[in-house]
Amino acid sequence: VCGEALEGEYFVDLYGNKYHTEHMRESNRCDNCDRIICEHVTGGGKQLGDGRFMCNLCLMNAVKSAGAYNFLLTKVTDRLRGLGLNINSKDLIIKPVDRSGLRAVAGSMYSSNIKGFCSINSESGVDNGRVIKNEDITIYVLNNIPSLYTETTIAHELMHVWLHRNTINNQSDQLMEGSCHYISYLYLNSVNDENAKQIIKMMLLDTNPVYGGGLRKVREKFGGKYLVELLNYLKSNTSL
Repeated sequence: VCGEALEGEYFVDLYGNKYHTEHMRESNRCDNCDRIICEHVTGGGKQLGDGRFMCNLCLMNAVKSAGAYNFLLTKVTDRLRGLGLNINSKDLIIKPVDRSGLRAVAGSMYSSNIKGFCSINSESGVDNGRVIKNEDITIYVLNNIPSLYTETTIAHELMHVWLHRNTINNQSDQLMEGSCHYISYLYLNSVNDENAKQIIKMMLLDTNPVYGGGLRKVREKFGGKYLVELLNYLKSNTSL
């Protein structure tokens, strides 16, 4: 941050960057990657209109176009299918929003921990004796973040879609969000990218009991097993 020599105790972040401990208290950190925003490490950064502080490393690699978001939705759906999670995303809508927009759509379920939200509206009817089910599903993702972080969020929200379509949605918050985070974890593990390893570290070190705690419990119970075992568990269990 300051360019001066390190003496005594110092802090090392997940990326191997070393800082004087006082910079942890007095400097802004990137809302996305959690790096300290400074010229020496991130090339600076800025505060967005929704209040987020973003480093230039994340901003210069951020997903921009609507077409790119649709491409990533298809990309993530295809990769998850290869991992054993089949989700028809044909009629799903994906929309990038800022933090204020995400707060608005999530309502009472909003927390600063989330980078996306899956809005699901469904209704059933009968037509000539056949049960017809209509779905209106929109996946909202935070804008101005890099592709891999966006893909991680999409994977999490697609698991919410699977839960809606295949279970009665009575799981505890920890089991539900932990399972969705576990799908993101599996997705990242299938990607040969150094950034994927850093995101995994962030997820596993997350102190939030629902998201980080849920992921660690699901990973402990189902890590190394076939994904179908978790999927079957979710159909008949409400907690870990």
